[in-house]
Amino acid sequence: MAWDDDDDLAELALSLRAQIAEAGLRVSPVAPSSHRSPDVFFVHPDVPIDALVEMLVALQPAMVFVTAEPFDQDEVNSEDERIRASAASRSDDVFRVSVTWPSDGLLLTWFATAGWHDELTSEIEIAAYQARGLDEVERELRFERARSASGELMALILGSPEFRAATTNRRTAQMKLITGANPSLADEILFQRDFEARARANAATEVARWEQQLAADDSAVVRVAEEILGLRTQRDLKARAADALREMADGWSLTEGFVDLMLSRAKEHNRHRR
Repeated sequence: MAWDDDDDLAELALSLRAQIAEAGLRVSPVAPSSHRSPDVFFVHPDVPIDALVEMLVALQPAMVFVTAEPFDQDEVNSEDERIRASAASRSDDVFRVSVTWPSDGLLLTWFATAGWHDELTSEIEIAAYQARGLDEVERELRFERARSASGELMALILGSPEFRAATTNRRTAQMKLITGANPSLADEILFQRDFEARARANAATEVARWEQQLAADDSAVVRVAEEILGLRTQRDLKARAADALREMADGWSLTEGFVDLMLSRAKEHNRHRR
């Protein structure tokens, strides 16, 4: 429970100084510029003013400091306009009165805080908590949009005939063309380089899968052997073999080493047919 809003804390500070002085104790004419955190503190209304004065009389401190602390609206860290307006309306109002005194090496303090300040503090904390929650929701939505866009764009790239037909060193160029043609998806990708690396890795995996499958398929060798019949130059033989293998591999351009291997097997097959 805070100090009653109907009472002025500035007047309370004056009244406390008078009561403490009337009790025969020395009240400092100035407020301390700084001090360490209190070892023991008491708060209103748990310790009312009468009990405070009685305690001071019993302890007989050498000096008592009574401080009225004005509210600084600039210390309010909130983007909420309503909260900032409420803080501005209380600028320079006394929000807390403290009575501080030393006793046996300890520092003791009594506080009275304005109710409006407690309410404002609660509003700031609630607004900050809600803002964090909204930030987390927005961040999760952003990641979800990125995941969805990444999946769609990856499917477009891997399904593109041009990307599949491109050799290893041309896939990046084809990928950038597809990405540029789909800006609504590309703009949602969070880590572009990572996405491109995954696309190349997925392509390499598909190529390796097809090569393993075709290498174990004797009919693939027969198909290549039929395609190269009648050709003479190595260039024509290799180009026709590459085309045939790409067609069998659902459009994927296979590695040069694999094409050479299958071409060699196809030539051997044709020699045995003679």
